[in-house]
Amino acid sequence: MKDITKIKEKLERYYASKCKFCGCDNIAKCYNPDGCECKVAAETKAYLYSIVPYPYYRYTIWDFNGFTNNKMALSPKVINEAKAVLLKYCWAGVKIEDLQENISSKKSLNLDKKSIMDERRDRGTNLLIYSPNEFQTGKTFVASIVMREAIKRRARYGHSAETYDWISFVRLKHLIKKESDEIPHLESCDWLVVDDIPYDKGMTVGSEAFLTSLIDPFFAERLEEGLPTIFVFKFDIDDPGNRWEDKFGMSISSIVKSRYSYKIKLFDKNDR
Repeated sequence: MKDITKIKEKLERYYASKCKFCGCDNIAKCYNPDGCECKVAAETKAYLYSIVPYPYYRYTIWDFNGFTNNKMALSPKVINEAKAVLLKYCWAGVKIEDLQENISSKKSLNLDKKSIMDERRDRGTNLLIYSPNEFQTGKTFVASIVMREAIKRRARYGHSAETYDWISFVRLKHLIKKESDEIPHLESCDWLVVDDIPYDKGMTVGSEAFLTSLIDPFFAERLEEGLPTIFVFKFDIDDPGNRWEDKFGMSISSIVKSRYSYKIKLFDKNDR
């Protein structure tokens, strides 16, 4: 997992300077009888800044409106369908109608108390985010919202040992191929985003077999341990012509085809 030491220390000084129990920017001088909340807040925010790509760590579901680079990328229908799945995955009993674009509703809705991210972690519920092209449609945006909610749980009792990471599919293949020391962590971290997964139609049969031999054991390990993975695909995963076992192996194939996996589609039919 990424080293958060420097950013954590910086945030500790910031939170301590604002805290009535610390009285200065030295967190070690905190005298809160219930324990220093500044340390927990700093660590949680440090993981958020280190794991979720910039600038996405700033955003929440309230910011997801279908715009990318100041251009409308998604229709209202697609946005609402995506939000509905996102809400169901992250929060219990929250519907589209509950999301009003104003400050008062954010406070009254109190999403933190309705989070079911612990349940998603315990059940190893996978999430698949996809669109059939490489244009920006908000896939990384949506993945960041989910990872943000997972990291926020760190501030709750009993979550201090949880781990997270975010990696591109290309880099993951590279690390597996060279048998990197990072692989055990990626196999076992509580929450993992695998971003930018392509469907390469130009691969030879031999190349496909080599690729699956690399990545299938990795995802088989996460499945065996019941760990949730957030997949970001750069193609239409519902296309009946996809050769899942040949291209990605049995593990990803089983995840895609599982009725327990959640899917968020970020495109209109006429985009295909």
